[in-house]
Amino acid sequence: MDKLLKPKDLDVLPTDSNAASVFKYWMATFESFLQAVETGQAAIDPSVEVNRRGLLVNFLTPSAYQYIEACETYEAAVAELKRVYVKTKNNVFARHLLATRRQLPGETLQQFLQVLKTLSKDCYFRAVTAEQYRWELVRDAFINGLASAAVRQRLVERDDLSLEAALEQAYSLERAQQQSSSYSIHVAASNVVLQRQRSANSLAGAEVRSAYDPVSDPLPHGLAAAVENKLLRKAIPQTFAMPCSGCNMSYMPKERSLCKSLHV
Repeated sequence: MDKLLKPKDLDVLPTDSNAASVFKYWMATFESFLQAVETGQAAIDPSVEVNRRGLLVNFLTPSAYQYIEACETYEAAVAELKRVYVKTKNNVFARHLLATRRQLPGETLQQFLQVLKTLSKDCYFRAVTAEQYRWELVRDAFINGLASAAVRQRLVERDDLSLEAALEQAYSLERAQQQSSSYSIHVAASNVVLQRQRSANSLAGAEVRSAYDPVSDPLPHGLAAAVENKLLRKAIPQTFAMPCSGCNMSYMPKERSLCKSLHV
């Protein structure tokens, strides 16, 4: 009989998407096999105990055995395997999945109901009062109905979240989003103003250069520098250094009169 119940080796990685379901099925078949072995051994010689841990190791692959190598007892090995393969579900997220699951195209009513039953297994339901149950429903509806997907995602990351905590965190995340948007708008507006100022300065410089043509209307060197210097003071904002046309040195507008070439 025990040969018929003999399970296959546990050959699944904890990172696989179906690791939990595969492990649960394998564990159920192994426990049935172990029970049959112990029953047979008790009929032969009740004084001899079955080596549970050794039997467990025989049905593990090397990749699965590494998780229980340091466990000395069968109970500790099983507990470690459950910890590795069966991850603790986030109760808020599990209830969110259950509440938002919709029937898919081509999915029968029986299939849809079975999916809901499976999702409900990940939810943690406990005996509560009618008032507590009411606020849990309000919390679930609050999270599911949020317009911001980013805020909803942050809320479902927390396990066993109360309504008050959900509201407080939602307020905090909403304020952070508003402040971030305001900062982005301010930076963008500053960049636009700076770009417009640079464009205006470039246009003013071009107008000054076109106001005097030294080829068609030559002036003495010192006089030409003085005229250009006067035009620059009127056209260019008094915050930018400009090269002197006489000596090619850069002066601030208020300091340009110090250039010796202007006094030739």
